[in-house]
Amino acid sequence: MYAIMLHFIIKTGKIGFWVLLPLFLISNTGVAYELPADPIENGDYRLVATGAFDKVLIGHIVFDKEVDSISGGKQLVRIELQLDHIEATTAHSMGFLLTKNADGSDDLKGNYEVSAKAGGFSANVEGVFGFADINALGEQPFFADYGSVQISSLNDKLLHGDLNITLRSFEGKTIDITGSFIATKSK
Repeated sequence: MYAIMLHFIIKTGKIGFWVLLPLFLISNTGVAYELPADPIENGDYRLVATGAFDKVLIGHIVFDKEVDSISGGKQLVRIELQLDHIEATTAHSMGFLLTKNADGSDDLKGNYEVSAKAGGFSANVEGVFGFADINALGEQPFFADYGSVQISSLNDKLLHGDLNITLRSFEGKTIDITGSFIATKSK
């Protein structure tokens, strides 16, 4: 009787071992190990694109800030971001136009949302209008569909921020773009 019980325990232990071993070996396959990214320098951006285009986009970024008069005597602050690739990366260019009602405050920090009201660029709508032209995807441009641009700091020479925007082509393809930038004032 003792021998049968010992045989049963050993067999159960072997089966349990062979069932649990693969679980331990494959349980860590979904974890992505990323090396720490180099810090972004002034005038540069680092964005991750996923969807119809899966790449890390790196390049140079500049900004302009203007105040426009609109109907009714109101004023609108316009920040234009121009992104351009560097030679060693996939050829692309992007642009984002951030608009906000000028309320007399110079504080332009905050979250700028892609406006559902604007079917395209409209000088009278607060929010974000954006486009991307990525050579690897052909002639079809992509336009901001939803998401936001977060401005964390802004002075006369530098603008720090983060992008989290989905772009859509007329064919229905989408690209999700997330990342950070430090734009310099254009000359």
